[in-house]
Amino acid sequence: MIDFYDLPAANWPEYNKGLTLADATAALAVLVAHPGCAGLTVTEFNPDRGEPDGSTARTLAAALATALSGRPY
Repeated sequence: MIDFYDLPAANWPEYNKGLTLADATAALAVLVAHPGCAGLTVTEFNPDRGEPDGSTARTLAAALATALSGRPY
């Protein structure tokens, strides 16, 4: 879970109860680099919670792309 303060995108906000986006991206990069990783599911993204200009969605997409590419965050 990513802290709502860091990435406001969940239907049920959890303040000060999750990882930072940077920590979550780094952890995901380690997990997907493992040869046993066969898939990934992203849950509970509500664009209505983010910025009206779509920047919250772009931030999440960039973090996922970084984690999946194998490049350091």
